[in-house]
Amino acid sequence: MSALSVVFDNSSQKETVRWPQNRTFATKRRESYYVQLSDTQILIAIREGDERVFEQVFRKYYGGLCTYGRSILRDEEEAEEIVQNVFVGIWEKRAELEITQSLKSYLYRAVHNHCLNRIKHQKVRDEHQQYTLYSQEEAYESVSQTVYK
Repeated sequence: MSALSVVFDNSSQKETVRWPQNRTFATKRRESYYVQLSDTQILIAIREGDERVFEQVFRKYYGGLCTYGRSILRDEEEAEEIVQNVFVGIWEKRAELEITQSLKSYLYRAVHNHCLNRIKHQKVRDEHQQYTLYSQEEAYESVSQTVYK
């Protein structure tokens, strides 16, 4: 069970979030309270499996991270895939998640590193493809030269 509890105050249309150690946080609208939490509170909620907090983080940063990834890769689909993979990785490893810097910095650095890895992987694939084509051309010439001699 999550340590996060949500209490609605019907008289003021506000919601209060109760955190461990009796910390409380009130907001104006139900949809926006996740974004207003501190990075520490967000990480606690994500570690505890709070999908709503995770979704809010995803929605808040997804567009900017895609734009950043696209500026590195020059490919919109690849950038979106990388951003999605970063978020999937965070969710899958949420129990061990240790972020010592701001959440925003962590996300941008993760996208940056994944983009660089994708570029490096693509370069290796391109070099292998060139090597394979060159090897096939040499092998083909050798066989045809042998047959026609």
